[in-house]
Amino acid sequence: SSDLASLSIRIPNLRIQIAHAAMRSFVLFAAVAWASHVEIDDAGLTLFLQMEMKQVSKHQASANTHPWPNFRGAIPGQTGVSDIAAPSSLSATLAWSWHHPEGQYHTILAAGPVIDRDYNVYVTGADGIRKFSPEGEELWKYKTPGQSNNAPMLMDDKVYSSDYKSGYAFAVDMETGKTAWTQKLANDTGRDSGYPAGSDGVFVVGAERCRARGSEGGNKRIWGLNAASGEKLWDFEVATPVWNFAPLFPGDDTVVFMDMGGGVYRLGLHNGTLLWHVPDANCNDCFTDGGASLGPNEAVYTCSNTGTGTGNEGEKGVVRGFKLSDGALLWEKVLPQPCNSYPAIGHVQGYSGLSVVVLPGSFMGKSNLHGGVMVLEAESGQLLWQYQNEPWHGPMAKGDTEGVLERMATGLDPSICLPAHWSAA
Repeated sequence: SSDLASLSIRIPNLRIQIAHAAMRSFVLFAAVAWASHVEIDDAGLTLFLQMEMKQVSKHQASANTHPWPNFRGAIPGQTGVSDIAAPSSLSATLAWSWHHPEGQYHTILAAGPVIDRDYNVYVTGADGIRKFSPEGEELWKYKTPGQSNNAPMLMDDKVYSSDYKSGYAFAVDMETGKTAWTQKLANDTGRDSGYPAGSDGVFVVGAERCRARGSEGGNKRIWGLNAASGEKLWDFEVATPVWNFAPLFPGDDTVVFMDMGGGVYRLGLHNGTLLWHVPDANCNDCFTDGGASLGPNEAVYTCSNTGTGTGNEGEKGVVRGFKLSDGALLWEKVLPQPCNSYPAIGHVQGYSGLSVVVLPGSFMGKSNLHGGVMVLEAESGQLLWQYQNEPWHGPMAKGDTEGVLERMATGLDPSICLPAHWSAA
């Protein structure tokens, strides 16, 4: 999840800049074609995710395709990589910004923006979903059925998401901001930041909060819904709760996702049939804030913790590669710090093959927190290079407690973000 204070966009000549406030960070995906980092300005700390178009990708070529419909990018794909590079000067390219009309700290924005075919931008906040024009004009605001901490997703002519507490999924008309449908899935939803998404007419979303000791907060059940009507097509109960649920779509009528213990699933997209499930045999009530990404090489890559690790300072994480076809383990690499983020799969400078970029780092809560950047060979897991960041002297993420009293006064729950070392990167 992300505690966002502002949003900034620029689109001259297909240049796009997006900003959201969260925690101290620097270049995340420079090695794989796009980057984000933190700057300090007069308003406080702002995390700028900036994208400058190099070329129009195959996903952007179609007038009916949204260039960034999901937090992991184009569907199918969701590699976490874009044909976009950041400009060298962040402050010089800022075109506009937005703050909540009742004050910068009056809401919490979640999960980052998505972008439609006309380069309009959609962002979820605790008080609803907003649509902005490429010039920064607020076009509409949609009040979600309940407080939402889940990311929006674009498919065809609708915006999809789910709420944070009351167990609803919903769709919104992209043009008007009016309700297309709502569907009650469960009595409640897990206390996390989900990334529900869809493909080929099916919207896939989690609900039904888990309250088992050691697994509180995640969701126990996954639904596939008819994207046009919200009708329930299927549901699936996971062996271990999902956290920050983020379904992936290879484009072959299946859906792939990871649970909070690092287990990976592949289901039929239209019928929910389990095709394979690979649990982490070494997980003993382990937990991660991270997840999985698809590679363009028919593989799935995951970032998780293992043993009794729950993502804290002094523990180790693990990144794994699996065959998409049957879930067979290709390789695994133990990391020097916990893995609480998502891999990005692409090409890095100086290496012609496919690479996996991961950002190990612990949760907040201690005064001396370690994290780094690691680039691995996608086919073997061999380490190509590693950068160890200077320790962050917490215990909280930069800016996370700014405005907390104002948010508490509005009744927002939670009123702080508590991100992992690299937020949700």
